[in-house]
Amino acid sequence: MRKKIAALAVAGGAALALTAPLATTAQAAPASSITRTSACAQFIGTYTYWSDNTGWYGYRLAGSMTRTCSGSGWHTLEVTGDHKVTGSYERSQSDLLSKGQWVAVTGFSADSSVKNIRIALIDG
Repeated sequence: MRKKIAALAVAGGAALALTAPLATTAQAAPASSITRTSACAQFIGTYTYWSDNTGWYGYRLAGSMTRTCSGSGWHTLEVTGDHKVTGSYERSQSDLLSKGQWVAVTGFSADSSVKNIRIALIDG
């Protein structure tokens, strides 16, 4: 059974302490450091978002996931939220890692069509 650890809801990134309001569609908030820690892994990366001024957002997330426990195990970085066309949004990357091993996390992004993004690191 997978156990969700360290989930944080970010509505357009506001919960990540990004304080400057977005004035135009093309304006993006500065990249913000983000960390998620589970019982046996850690994700460290950057999160950037931008608004289309209709309540929907685009985002990019990149970084690395490292196993911190002995032995090996599966770890998943999961991004979920709302999508204005399909209703729900989910993107994930799962990797089997040994202690100290890390893997790059790339390709997590969406155009101006998501909101209520949640980012979780899951063991198992």
